[in-house]
Amino acid sequence: MAYSEAQFGGRLLVAAAEVRSLAVLYERVGAHALPENQSREMIKRALESLL
Repeated sequence: MAYSEAQFGGRLLVAAAEVRSLAVLYERVGAHALPENQSREMIKRALESLL
């Protein structure tokens, strides 16, 4: 099972093919994400620039 959230609600996915598709998309996003420490620093810099 997987949960897919959207702007006006979400959807619980139970079909194996849909869950696999969502897992692949999630992995693709994760492959492009910064490591945790770099993400933290980027967020910190962004917040500091707002002050």
